[in-house]
Amino acid sequence: MIDKTLHYLFPFIFLFVASCSSLPKGQTGEAAEKLTQRILAAADYEKWKATTAVTFLFRGDDRIFWDKKRKLVEVLFKKNLVQFSEVTGKSLCFEGERRLFDECGELTAAAVKRFYNHTYWLNPAFHIDTPNAVRAIAEENKLLVTFNSGGATPGDSYLFTTDEEGKLSEMRMWVSTLPLKGAKATFGNYQTTATGVRVALDHKVASLASVNLSELQMFATYPEAGRPDRFQGLLELAGGPGSESLNRKK
Repeated sequence: MIDKTLHYLFPFIFLFVASCSSLPKGQTGEAAEKLTQRILAAADYEKWKATTAVTFLFRGDDRIFWDKKRKLVEVLFKKNLVQFSEVTGKSLCFEGERRLFDECGELTAAAVKRFYNHTYWLNPAFHIDTPNAVRAIAEENKLLVTFNSGGATPGDSYLFTTDEEGKLSEMRMWVSTLPLKGAKATFGNYQTTATGVRVALDHKVASLASVNLSELQMFATYPEAGRPDRFQGLLELAGGPGSESLNRKK
């Protein structure tokens, strides 16, 4: 007699196995680079490069504020707020209004991983033309990209499918953080931000998990004129040891 628990798990086990796929082979060269440029154009890549800062809520939980121009990051997760500089590596950590010291190294490491993961979902196309990426044509004019370095998990591979315009419609993932190899993620509900960049707010991974972005805002200029700089304390800390002020007002 089949154990009842195993019986209930059968549909999920079947889905897990059926969703797995092996990493396809691809052909590098001119065709791959041509498709890369088509995808970048459809992703509004030039407008993204001109965007100074972006903020959004990831899966209704973690909040990211990324000052792209100055390479400053703020991650709000659980009860913790972490700010760090991608340039100096210095960081500030808080739990509510309380400044944290001993725990800050561990919290910063967790914030950096969230930052890499969450901002990747803004549009993976933003990363496909980086020097660490190997691009190849695979499976009927789909783009296979392997990141040999960078990010939190170097060596990850992605297979991108586009719509007629060139925007991403589907992504298959062979990543170290997922046990499901070749897991499919869909892209939907594209919205245009204030800087003209279109972002898919809704994603479904392996038909099971939702990865949705909300409260998305992009800035042509940051800090905005007449408004406080949320990173002032971090800048003071980076400029000279001993400064502990932090302006966290939006």
